Amino acid sequence: MRATALYLAIVAVCARCTATPVSYATSGNTAAINKVTPKEWAALKTAVGGRLYPLKPWPSPCYSAYNNGTSTVVQTPDLLGGCKTVQSDYTDPPSISNQPAGYHQPNWAACLKTSQSCNLNSLLPQDPTYYAPPAVCYQGSVPSYYIDVRQNSDVQAALAFSQYTGVPLVVKSTGHDYKGRSSAPNSLMLWMHNLKALTYSDSYVASGCAASTATSAITMGAGTQFIDAYNFADSHNKVIVGGSSETVGITGGWLAGVGHSALSNTLGLGSDNVLSITAVTGKGQVLTATRCSNQGLFFAMRGGGTSYAVLMSATFKAHPAVTLQTAYIRFVTANLNGVEGFVKTLIANQQAQEAAGFGGYIVPGAMGTQQAAGLILFTPSVNLTTAQAVMKPVTDYVQNTFGTGNVPLTNQVTTTGSFLQTYKSTILPNQEKSGISLHLASRLVPKTAFKDAPSQAALLSAVMNAVKTLVPIVPGVATLGLYDFTANPAQILVTTPANYKTDGTGSANPAWYSSSWHFPMGSGFADTSTSAQSQTAYALTQKAIAPLRAITPIAAYQNEADSDEPNYTQSFWGSNYANLLKAKQAYDPLNLIQHHQGVGYNASDPRYSCFDN
Repeated sequence: MRATALYLAIVAVCARCTATPVSYATSGNTAAINKVTPKEWAALKTAVGGRLYPLKPWPSPCYSAYNNGTSTVVQTPDLLGGCKTVQSDYTDPPSISNQPAGYHQPNWAACLKTSQSCNLNSLLPQDPTYYAPPAVCYQGSVPSYYIDVRQNSDVQAALAFSQYTGVPLVVKSTGHDYKGRSSAPNSLMLWMHNLKALTYSDSYVASGCAASTATSAITMGAGTQFIDAYNFADSHNKVIVGGSSETVGITGGWLAGVGHSALSNTLGLGSDNVLSITAVTGKGQVLTATRCSNQGLFFAMRGGGTSYAVLMSATFKAHPAVTLQTAYIRFVTANLNGVEGFVKTLIANQQAQEAAGFGGYIVPGAMGTQQAAGLILFTPSVNLTTAQAVMKPVTDYVQNTFGTGNVPLTNQVTTTGSFLQTYKSTILPNQEKSGISLHLASRLVPKTAFKDAPSQAALLSAVMNAVKTLVPIVPGVATLGLYDFTANPAQILVTTPANYKTDGTGSANPAWYSSSWHFPMGSGFADTSTSAQSQTAYALTQKAIAPLRAITPIAAYQNEADSDEPNYTQSFWGSNYANLLKAKQAYDPLNLIQHHQGVGYNASDPRYSCFDN
């Protein structure tokens, strides 16, 4: 990288750029960013084609005072313009994703340690008490600058700049990060959101591989979101493996963190479906990694997180279109005993459902409040008659328990057509609200938890502990989507590769392939994002998950795990961690690309100074 024109262009005007990179831990990242001169910022701006911008918190137009981390200045609020737009869009996932300073969980835009934020009331964004004087909009953990990345050289320039100024980097696409990895105080953001190119090939051959491996595939830029990928695949009569939220990016943290899907039971994890990755390593090299070339990077970026390189694009298998049989159950109840029976029936029926190829999402409700509960499970593996027979114990229970009186009830197993048709008719209407501060924790639940009556009873007890412990932010609102953490803070995701045979070339925790459920749960808290509120929510989440941790192996999905996951290297990667450390040393030896609880995580780095747990 030192020999590149980009490096020379930046270093030529940087008086402090030497052969020895700055140590973040000793210099302090506040000092680092404050020492960057206007001339140095200008050099970086030139190197990235002018696409370097200062960044303020998204709701800042509503506030009359703004603190950039060092001082507070008075500003004129734009209440009828920018503020009104933010208020209108504050909980809308596509709008949040389109903002470089947009975070779906605004606690990660705040500095929780110091209780400094710049938020609105997510339940009523028009509420002026949040931003009326003397309220101050604090920069919090929102990066100070961002680069609108459009090409490899933008990332190379940012890496060179970071290496020789000490300004830390964060990488962000859509803002769907439950662990605060796409924000950091006094940092420079690489905003990948606009890399959205999609191309299809009927006969794709990954670099270095034999012509006989040719297959249908879709190549996607780093900013591609699920809904775009699903529509594109469907237009070619194909289906790809992806998640439930329409705005999550597929080529980024989802993929690198393994990426689970309702189709994973039969088609594997996201990381199992990648044929090729193009990335800029911490050394500034642009590499294409496949099963046949640069295998070390290919291994690391398929389950090992994003600590080695910045993903620019990836190519995924495009599977033949499927017809899905779908179980869709939705009921509204405050009957905790009825909910417990629902969960008990599902646990007893899990092995049959798994064998039939079912995958999807189960919501057991919360706290006995009048919430929507139910499930969406679908399978490409059996016909409708078989699907109905497999699900009959569950649909019979629901009908007998909730099918009388005035309980609104959907309770059916039908043929719903293609994946895209099913997604739009069942999953999209049940999407979660965004803009809610949240602490998550999760656990992979092994197949052995369903093997016999004592194991099932222990699992049922753990599930019901979570249901009874976690408090909905919006209780008693039955119109919210099933998968809305504001209403249903405990959610069972049947998204493991239970019937998939992996080739072992990825770095996903092996526990994924011997598990039946991924079980995330979380506690929301007020949008003022104070440390006290955060700690209370965190403690409640720990209480909710403790019994589940006690009966399951140490394994969790890194993208939806506890923000302070205990024994995180074992939990996220298991036996793969030693090889991931080798990959880190090979591709990012200066640790320029690091994040909280990633491979190479340095807890003393000032970029983590706003974490409060």
